[in-house]
Amino acid sequence: MTRIINANEVARGLRFKSEIKKDIRLPRYPGWLLVVMRLRYYVPALVAWLSVGAIFGAGPLWWAVLMAIFVLHWAAHRAVRRKAYHGELGKLREICGTGRAPIESYYRREREEAPIVNPVPDRERSFGDHLVSETDPIHQMRKIHARRILKELVRPNARSADVGCLAGDISEEHIQAGCTAFLFDLDLESLHLAQSRTGRPAARADVGRFPSRPGAFDFISLFEVIEHVADPMAAIRELADALAPGGRMVLSTDNAGFLLGVHLLNPLILLERIAGLYLPSLLPPRNLVKTDLPMGKEYPHVSFTSAHIRSLIGEAGLKIIWMKSYYFLPGMHRPAARLFPSWTDADYARFALPLEFALQKIPIISCLGTHWVVACEKPKEKSKISPGSGP
Repeated sequence: MTRIINANEVARGLRFKSEIKKDIRLPRYPGWLLVVMRLRYYVPALVAWLSVGAIFGAGPLWWAVLMAIFVLHWAAHRAVRRKAYHGELGKLREICGTGRAPIESYYRREREEAPIVNPVPDRERSFGDHLVSETDPIHQMRKIHARRILKELVRPNARSADVGCLAGDISEEHIQAGCTAFLFDLDLESLHLAQSRTGRPAARADVGRFPSRPGAFDFISLFEVIEHVADPMAAIRELADALAPGGRMVLSTDNAGFLLGVHLLNPLILLERIAGLYLPSLLPPRNLVKTDLPMGKEYPHVSFTSAHIRSLIGEAGLKIIWMKSYYFLPGMHRPAARLFPSWTDADYARFALPLEFALQKIPIISCLGTHWVVACEKPKEKSKISPGSGP
């Protein structure tokens, strides 16, 4: 039995054909299947024992039991994701509904609204001082990835924009690459911190209504932003308009088909992720909304398939230079912290980054990281002087 949900009612502005122009059919799952996922940490141990038995000559019945467990775990995994998706659709309907505050207000840190807020991330300033057991080094690793990308893409003395600059960690990489950088964000607290950190001009701005004249920038970075806006297509078009002909942009965002370490325990989930690279409809429903408990707010947090990304870039009139993913097998810092208790976040990054660079070179695996990272370019304008005409 299926329940039909009209995505037009809840995802207006999220212009993805697979969700906007047709209804989504979500099968109902029995309640007991959701309970099975609570046993997900016991299932791998059981599978391991069954595998040992199979290696030492178990018969067909043993293999049948093993495959039944794989199928049950896979079905329970999808059931949990679909249940969460139903709830997120309702929240997205409320956020995008009429009579609500502008959607960009959901990203501002306003003390009168949330007296207890998360501190603005500024972990890079004390990089190497934290034990890896006390922090997730994704921010430091993203910064190092950005450093390499900017060295590859940025031309000398480029006018650049760091859109969604937050605390300014990526903005510093703009300056190190020789750019004349300008900083943009919705959050005033972040802007004050980023401006004091870099000494560069900072402005409060909504990426969907970007305050820039056409062709103002030679380079734009957009790290983890478009998954939070109401209309990703409008945002990319605004930034494409702000790029000069021949200008370049790098963006990163959530990958709908990322691979977790726990997924490796079930070959069905692994095959599902690989098949999803070519047939995105095979993937479980993507996430749509994030809940910020300290802020008491909920806002869009959408993941993208490679087809979504290519559509956004292409329809904005930009050309993709390359497209990869990064941050593979998230959460691996936790077992590393248990094996090496004295490791800091810098120690872990020195270990993990070479592995990430190697994985990015493997054709299929390179698309299974938690985040897409895409470099694109605005085509240069054709000369308006006809051949043979004078200067």
